[in-house]
Amino acid sequence: MITCKECKFWERNKGTGNHIGKCSCNNFVDNSRGEIMNLNFEKKDFLLYSDFESYQADFETMENFGCIHGVKK
Repeated sequence: MITCKECKFWERNKGTGNHIGKCSCNNFVDNSRGEIMNLNFEKKDFLLYSDFESYQADFETMENFGCIHGVKK
């Protein structure tokens, strides 16, 4: 496991503090628009997140967060 700041999927946000960033790993799925029918449910290790207004949800982490899906830059 590696931290987000070491991961190729993580990009540091500009203007929101230098310790916060967004993750582009395809294991973290924004389902704000209710598109879960397009997911491959055979894959058993993803995070599904959404907002309550069915618009858009951001998935942001701190730089020292880590996960099993990290890939070194």
